[in-house]
Amino acid sequence: MTAAKRRNLWVMTLVLLVAAGAILSHLDDLSMWYDELFAVTHAGGTLEQILRDRDTVWPPGYYVILHTWIQIVGRHDVALRLLSALSGMLAAACIYRAAKRLAGPHAGPRAGWLAALAFGAANYITYYTTEVRAYALSLMFGAALAWVHLRWVTKPTWRRTAVYFPLVALWPYLHFTSGIVIALTGAHVLLRAPRRLWRWIAVMVAAGVVFLPMLPQFLLGFTLQSGARQTALESVDVTEALAVMYRAYSNYHDLILAVILVAAIAGLVEAARRASHTQRADLAWVALWGPGLMVITYITPLRSVMFSSRYLLIVAPAVFILIGWGLARLPRPAQAAGAVLILVLAIPWNPFEFRVPYTDAPPVRDLVRALAEKQRPGDVLVVDPNCGGGPEGLAWKYYQSIYYPGGQIPTAADGDQAPGSVWYLVRQGSENPAVTASVARGRVKTNRFWGPWYFIATYYEKPPLAPGYAVGADGLHFRGARIEPSPGPYIPGDTIRVESWWSTDAPLPDDYSFGLYLVRTDGATLVAENNGAPAGELMPVTQTAFWEPGALYRDEREIRIPWGIDGGYYGLWFAVYRWQDGTRLPPAPEAPQQASCLALDGFEIVSWGLYNR
Repeated sequence: MTAAKRRNLWVMTLVLLVAAGAILSHLDDLSMWYDELFAVTHAGGTLEQILRDRDTVWPPGYYVILHTWIQIVGRHDVALRLLSALSGMLAAACIYRAAKRLAGPHAGPRAGWLAALAFGAANYITYYTTEVRAYALSLMFGAALAWVHLRWVTKPTWRRTAVYFPLVALWPYLHFTSGIVIALTGAHVLLRAPRRLWRWIAVMVAAGVVFLPMLPQFLLGFTLQSGARQTALESVDVTEALAVMYRAYSNYHDLILAVILVAAIAGLVEAARRASHTQRADLAWVALWGPGLMVITYITPLRSVMFSSRYLLIVAPAVFILIGWGLARLPRPAQAAGAVLILVLAIPWNPFEFRVPYTDAPPVRDLVRALAEKQRPGDVLVVDPNCGGGPEGLAWKYYQSIYYPGGQIPTAADGDQAPGSVWYLVRQGSENPAVTASVARGRVKTNRFWGPWYFIATYYEKPPLAPGYAVGADGLHFRGARIEPSPGPYIPGDTIRVESWWSTDAPLPDDYSFGLYLVRTDGATLVAENNGAPAGELMPVTQTAFWEPGALYRDEREIRIPWGIDGGYYGLWFAVYRWQDGTRLPPAPEAPQQASCLALDGFEIVSWGLYNR
């Protein structure tokens, strides 16, 4: 391998790593919108259901591929997006090969990696190569067609035909608009090698036979799309629509993209001036496929079916090939500057131009993820009726099935139907007063919450015990405790956190202190303790003499297991006492207790000290 080839290999490897990094780093950024959820639901059926209960305007190819992918990797959303990501990375590699072949032996390698870099760094492409739809696979087929068709038209051997035919036969099963790009290859054959047109026609006739089962669906979809979109386009400002298309490529760096395009056009003009007849035919074909198809779409009836940034994604391989080809004809410093500007276009990540606005759609995925992590056993979700995002849609069903233990979040219509603590989901400012009151009844609103203002879930905690156990004779009641992490076995160095709930029937005559103790089960050895006034984030009044009758209070304290203790069984005790003399208030006889303390729990501590003695 020559030094130039080694250098080109390293550069192209770096370019592909940039493309892979741009795509993979955003796989988990967005939740699925309705079209993606529909695709997953449809692909989750049997093959018979996919083939017989077809989407109105989309052929079944992607659903069959996604169905197979699900059988291999499962239904997790990141795993599903990986199919699109891998398709996008393969598309970048194919664009490199196509641009390299088109630009010729001298400028070819630079044209290839510049085209692949522009493709891989584009926000416009990154979004579609992370969406669970057919667009990424269609991009891969389009990029592969550019490369394979160039090889075939140069020398149409049987071996090359064996690769070319399935590509043109199967691409329409992913997206019907692919037929337009495939038809344009005929114009290329006519311009470059007209004597091979009959061979091309033979391949296309065979591909058409393969497409025949899709013809009724294609005609129905075309009719529906043209009618619906024509009505919508009648009120569309064409200038604004073109501006949206431009911003899709520029990522709002409009001037930078303009500089890149002007430089690329200048390079293409120079390439055309020096090109042979074959190269000019190649250039005309790619130009017709890219910007030419955009113009054709607008000035013909195709406008009513294809005039959107999504459907015109089929021109992207050609557009980026032209950019790479043009920049490669410029002086080396201009090529380097172009590469830098291309990378600038990728900053910042801005996917919102290409999908339903994210802020208009409830972030169901992120809420389900948060609840799967934060929700405790017995907690229930209450969705305010004015929230506008109840757990009955596709998003709720899908994300619960993959993120939530058991596949379903326990829910209740209001707080009165929830036996324990509640996550209350609301749109702030629109809460239903009756539901809000039922959620607050017998619970304390905590500072634990998740979500934006229009889809925010707040934790209302209920004491574990009702009515609890009396402690002392002054009306104080222990309402239960929660120990985190869950009981044992523990090891030295672990921190045990205890939340204990309290209320009083009457004003208390004194300020009491609380004590948390870790003791051996024989009760004779005190290992660790935490004493002090009631404290915690939900303890507005630390002096018990000022506690209000009927109100709920939560004390929070923790103990760290000391180093070097013996392994064995230990108890966790809680005491209420007069700080002046240490006198403990005895719990009621029915309460679990030890030495005038509430016996909260018993557990094992595993210590290496046991084995060292």
